[in-house]
Amino acid sequence: MDKLGVFSGTPAVNRGVTLNGTGDYLRYSMWGQFAAATNWSASMEMWPSFAADDGLNHYFFSTSGEDYTLFKRSTNGLLINIGNAAITTIALASYGPYWVTNGRNILTINSTSGSTNAWLNGAQILTAAAAAWAPVNVTDLYVGIDAALTAGRYFAGTIKHLRFYNTLLTAGDHAAIWAGGGA
Repeated sequence: MDKLGVFSGTPAVNRGVTLNGTGDYLRYSMWGQFAAATNWSASMEMWPSFAADDGLNHYFFSTSGEDYTLFKRSTNGLLINIGNAAITTIALASYGPYWVTNGRNILTINSTSGSTNAWLNGAQILTAAAAAWAPVNVTDLYVGIDAALTAGRYFAGTIKHLRFYNTLLTAGDHAAIWAGGGA
């Protein structure tokens, strides 16, 4: 994470950002990066300090309008929004066995309208979710909270890398990122 955004709270910055889960977050202004992306991918390297089954809400990232979102719900499912659509909620049973609390996690999502995939720590946790979506021009990207800055939805832990692409990352790209040499 770099310092081009606005930091709120007292996040610790050192080769990433450590968010306390109670008030720390980052906001970045966007200028059309997602507006024409019909192929879209995200990759995140993180050390969450919460368990996958903690029964609490945690936003990894969100944009104005909630058009692009990764959110762990209080029901423990991972909600993915891309473009103008709620793509799916990945059940705890699908991703929980691969989740590492207080350890390194690599999460990769790729999507083109009608087909979304996701990998966590080398395992495919979502295959070809069929929701259709269209690109949206968003004004802000929030890291560690939702766009409404709702109390009780903060991310707790460290985020080292959060990257977005206008191409489709593959399972091989995910493995290369995990090994430290890709994307």
